Amino acid sequence: MKRMLTLGFISIVLVGCASNPELSREEWLDIHNHTYPDASAEEVISAAEEVLRTADPNDVTFTHREDGFLATRQFLYYFVLAATSGQDFYDLTATEREDGGVDVSLYMSRSESSLVGQPTGGGGASVTTIPGNASPIQSPAAYFGFWRRIEYFLGQEDTWYTCDRIKAARESREDLWGHTDNICGIGFQDNLPTGSTE
Repeated sequence: MKRMLTLGFISIVLVGCASNPELSREEWLDIHNHTYPDASAEEVISAAEEVLRTADPNDVTFTHREDGFLATRQFLYYFVLAATSGQDFYDLTATEREDGGVDVSLYMSRSESSLVGQPTGGGGASVTTIPGNASPIQSPAAYFGFWRRIEYFLGQEDTWYTCDRIKAARESREDLWGHTDNICGIGFQDNLPTGSTE
């Protein structure tokens, strides 16, 4: 009985992990890389930092490099008899082009582990840890939202992409499948940038 209950709790925590279509090499490179012919590397880096600070101003920290940054976001979700904790990673590199403009690559990943309450014979509960390793995010919808928000701060988008707008785009386009947890998940604030209107 204990084993069945534990497996039941684990299945709840892991719900939503159904596999998505595997990206081809061309698709993978397409969602991770953008070229901005009218921007500098510093402008893109600054815009990307503002995207993360707007979405979660309290939990994101940056490790800066000359050509970009590695940002880390801590999270902790509570469920009934369970909790999930981990980190989101955002690795952005901006490279100036000889002919002007900048090539930008963005790689998002997530590391998480779940704590599941396991009933004991005495009526209490012990805790079972399910370790997790960092996994690359292969969701076109999440990257779509991030790139559109960068473009807003670069002055290339007139309207801010709220979480509702990102999800509406995902629902209307077959190529934008996948979750948006890394920009619109639990713990993120769907804030508008200063001076912005939807």
